Amino acid sequence: GLAWASDRPDLLGVDQDGVASGLRPGRAALHVRAPWGATATLDAFVTGDMLVSLNRGRRGFGIYQLWRGTGDSLLPILVDTSANIHAVWSPDRTRIAFASNRAGAFDLYVMDADGRNLRPLTSGAGVDGPPAWMPDGSRLVFAAARGGPSRLYTVALAGGDAVPLGDGPGGDRDPAVSPDGRTIAFVSARDGNYDLYRMDADGSNPRRLTTTPLREAAPHFV
Repeated sequence: GLAWASDRPDLLGVDQDGVASGLRPGRAALHVRAPWGATATLDAFVTGDMLVSLNRGRRGFGIYQLWRGTGDSLLPILVDTSANIHAVWSPDRTRIAFASNRAGAFDLYVMDADGRNLRPLTSGAGVDGPPAWMPDGSRLVFAAARGGPSRLYTVALAGGDAVPLGDGPGGDRDPAVSPDGRTIAFVSARDGNYDLYRMDADGSNPRRLTTTPLREAAPHFV
């Protein structure tokens, strides 16, 4: 007996059973009314298939989403004169974290999936990023070079200072968080060569996974 409606039916359709169908990227509001008069509204984001950073004739790099269902498959989310890179959706795809030099150094920022409500998460000298989301969307893990070799840090989306993960000698980069949020994989040169490591989510129990003469990079969990 619930009545459903979308304020943007051209973007997000919804049937009488409350099943929503995304038609093109954007933001819409879903309204629902119960037979006894109670109502509720929720924001819904229709997102594309991939995020990319691209320079399309501008000084900076904009963030676009790749959408296979439209004629022009690259749709802009954030395009200005800054370099906006390393964009990644939150686990629920309602937010995007990325690195940008809009304040001078490369700091981390977060915004809604449609580019609204942009705000900084880190600040200061050095290079921060790329970010990796914790599965619950509450924190980011990232590498930062702040006056020395890069280390891994975590920062809360609610605000606060970035906190170092572990007390390793540095040279840590490319963090990836396991689906259960208990483990972080990363690349480190702490033993000389860039090899793969893993540690607990709080930075404890680091252990080396590879020992090769090759330079490892960009781990991902499957």
